[in-house]
Amino acid sequence: MTTFEIIDQAPRITARHPGFLTQVERVLPVAASMAEKYAEMRLPERVTVRLLTPEGVVAAMRRHADLVSRGIAASYEGQHRAAARRTVLDAYEGLVRLQRENWFIVKGRMLQDEDTGPYLAFVPAVHTALRSSDRLLTQIAGHELVHIMQQRLPDLEQLFFTHLTEQRLGLRAPQDIIPLPLIVEGHALWVHRQIVTALGGEGDDTFPGDPLPVPWMRRRLRAVRPQQERMRQQLYHRGLPFMNTLAATGGPQLIASIFDHVDRLPGVAELGDPQLWLQRHPHPAAATLA
Repeated sequence: MTTFEIIDQAPRITARHPGFLTQVERVLPVAASMAEKYAEMRLPERVTVRLLTPEGVVAAMRRHADLVSRGIAASYEGQHRAAARRTVLDAYEGLVRLQRENWFIVKGRMLQDEDTGPYLAFVPAVHTALRSSDRLLTQIAGHELVHIMQQRLPDLEQLFFTHLTEQRLGLRAPQDIIPLPLIVEGHALWVHRQIVTALGGEGDDTFPGDPLPVPWMRRRLRAVRPQQERMRQQLYHRGLPFMNTLAATGGPQLIASIFDHVDRLPGVAELGDPQLWLQRHPHPAAATLA
């Protein structure tokens, strides 16, 4: 059974909303159990959860980017080393800018640091303004815990940025880059949709009867709704048909097998046509379904 170490680095907001910390403590074991059930994967024995301010998330993302960039740069020499580091930092600078400008839409993140490795980050200021119910927080925690479980395949992010670096150096074609963001988010979305359904919700994150966000949060969410929908379609939903096909063929275990070995990660063409992946990795049930 997974134990959670909760580190409160946003004490001013949690002091004003003491029930949030209690809610997190209550929800995490439920989210862990459901994430493991629907992903058919296992969490580590211990998971760190940090409660951060919006500014704290930005700082944590910069530390994460620095850690990843140094790890990748160590594999190169000279100008190639600088290119590798720049590839990561440039990509994260865009993510940091989005986080800084639209901090109120990010309900949770998985990040890494040198002390704890992968950890979950939540922003109490977001959830108290959303008036997040136990059901919503369970779904969000479940999604992020899937990302923790995906780490059973080591150095996933390093692999992705190594491919991007090779493209930058003219050593890899764009179509040969592993579409990692689409894979990991498509998988996490597939699992969290199972959680939403089990909790009586609808779609990605709608729970009938839940309280509405506070007025200022409702206004800001309305303003960025088109941007959010584009992000959903471009990042989260593009990998979902692939996951649905694998689930229909071999259940959650077949999806989880993606993270058994680098060779099992789908390429760009395979993500768009799951049958190509199933031809490369035959599953007994596929012949029956055919």
